[in-house]
Amino acid sequence: GGVGKTTLAQLVYNDHKVEEHFGLKAWIDVSQQFDVSHVTKTILAVTGLYNYDLDDLNLLQVKLKEKLLKKRFLIVLDGVWNARPDDWELFCRPLQIGDQGSKIIVTTRHETVAWKVWNRSRFWATCFHRCLKVGTLPVKLMPQRCSE
Repeated sequence: GGVGKTTLAQLVYNDHKVEEHFGLKAWIDVSQQFDVSHVTKTILAVTGLYNYDLDDLNLLQVKLKEKLLKKRFLIVLDGVWNARPDDWELFCRPLQIGDQGSKIIVTTRHETVAWKVWNRSRFWATCFHRCLKVGTLPVKLMPQRCSE
């Protein structure tokens, strides 16, 4: 830790151009255990969209899909410690309804988390090609897909 991952994400999140580009933004501090239901509820809450008491993940995801329909969003998941592939797939399902250009930024100190999330999500910034050396992580090149 301590190399500026969160600070960099905050600079992007708070930039006025980013503010203009995305219709909906959410910053989520993720605990050591990535809980899909908790993160979904938190997204609904921080965007002012959650005002009901639901514990059923399916219903929460339906509500999230309704709110994200045809909206371009930016979601920051800060401090992710684990990434079970099934959890990431489940988390991303309602997000696929968002408008083209929607993005998720994940900060993590674990290379395995970064790669699992990268391989499971269509929301990564398509023009961000390098995972810069952070701590002991080697520089890795990402696929060159830049259509936006």
